Amino acid sequence: MRRNAGFTLIEVLVALTISSLVVLMVHDTFSDATDLAARLDTERQAHAAHMEARAFLTRAFGSLEIGTYNTQGFEGLPDRVRFSSKLDAKTAEDVSVRIAEGHLVAERGATVQTFDSAQAVAFDYLLSYGSNASWVQEWHSPASAPLATRMRVAHRDGSIDTLLFIIGPRG
Repeated sequence: MRRNAGFTLIEVLVALTISSLVVLMVHDTFSDATDLAARLDTERQAHAAHMEARAFLTRAFGSLEIGTYNTQGFEGLPDRVRFSSKLDAKTAEDVSVRIAEGHLVAERGATVQTFDSAQAVAFDYLLSYGSNASWVQEWHSPASAPLATRMRVAHRDGSIDTLLFIIGPRG
């Protein structure tokens, strides 16, 4: 009489093959999940930076200072803008927004903030409100600022963001 004391070699090899296939499928699933989580985190950080840039620009244009002591005039060109703003400080800081090295850049005093990657930027300046409102492409004045600034940012992927900044109380 023969006693079955264990598995045959073929049974062990079949079991190992099946278990290794299961381990490979589980590894691929978890690998895909971690890759997806990393991509989502990168996109979330990019979106947060994008929203932070918009919030900064809204604050800067909304707290524009002109015609007061130690402020510069408003200099708006088609591809860049410079003005003084009260932002976070009690005194006005000079702010400049332009494209540099493929990014939208805001220079705030000695600090340079890099925002979205961008190919080009175009500014327009609002002269008056109403149905006959006029937009101009340049604004140079030591004592006045436009009512609003429209900024179009062209990105490398071909998309264009159009942002409208209402100029806050001045002076």
